[in-house]
Amino acid sequence: QQISNQLTFSITDIVVMSHPHYPDLQLIKRVISVNKDGSCFVKGDNALYSTDSRSFGWIESKLIWGYVTSRFF
Repeated sequence: QQISNQLTFSITDIVVMSHPHYPDLQLIKRVISVNKDGSCFVKGDNALYSTDSRSFGWIESKLIWGYVTSRFF
């Protein structure tokens, strides 16, 4: 269940999102910019090999499932 309609996004947030062209594919990306309409520009940390807003453009907030809150090693 997507909960992004209750979330607000800030620059540098790391989010889990659905790929805009392949909805079954989930991505983890960093928010680089947020428009007033709620759409986000996201970028992967591995810029040379990442599929992100540089290839698919601004994403609607409804594609974002939530925030990444922890990192495990």
